[in-house]
Amino acid sequence: MEIDRYYFDLIYFRNSIADNKRQYESRINQLEEELEEERTSVEISDEKIKKMQLNYEQVLNELSIERTNSERLEVRKPKVK
Repeated sequence: MEIDRYYFDLIYFRNSIADNKRQYESRINQLEEELEEERTSVEISDEKIKKMQLNYEQVLNELSIERTNSERLEVRKPKVK
């Protein structure tokens, strides 16, 4: 009788461990999926930032050209007295 109780306790314990293992593995898989989604989101954000930086640099370059052209025109413009 004592051996039977011990045997059933061991089986219950083993099943409990197996259930916990499945729960932890499920949680690990869920976290790995979330991590992959976050990585993808970061990659997309990085690409957007790179594009914005290039656009910003292009606008600054265009502004510099416009300023230079404007200054040249001011120099050529006849001065009225």
